[in-house]
Amino acid sequence: MLVVLDASVALRVALESEGFSLLSGHQLAAPGLLRYEVLSALHAALWRGQVTRQLADIASSRLAKAPIEYTTDARVLERAWGVAEERGWAKLYDACYIALAALRRCPLVSADERLLRGVRGAVETLTPAQLVGA
Repeated sequence: MLVVLDASVALRVALESEGFSLLSGHQLAAPGLLRYEVLSALHAALWRGQVTRQLADIASSRLAKAPIEYTTDARVLERAWGVAEERGWAKLYDACYIALAALRRCPLVSADERLLRGVRGAVETLTPAQLVGA
């Protein structure tokens, strides 16, 4: 199944001992900004002492090798602008994930409860547990 991953899921998976093999059997897509968001969150966790340097390095390596199709298509940005306008959001980050899922006609996988509430009606959503069980 083709799915769009958001940064909350990619970070969790990168930190798991099984890494992205947890999602084998699924085609993974994401906007190009996912890498920046995940690495920023990973660096913040390291800075706060929530992960070790070794785990941060492993997670970073897993992300670099992850079988994710990254999209930088201008249509995603155009659609994200519209999504943010419709939802009254100041920023486009979350809207990029929604836009890509809408354009690819596939579910958005997120562990971000705020995003899942905000996406209602725009695209199909799955939680990580639902995806792993699918």
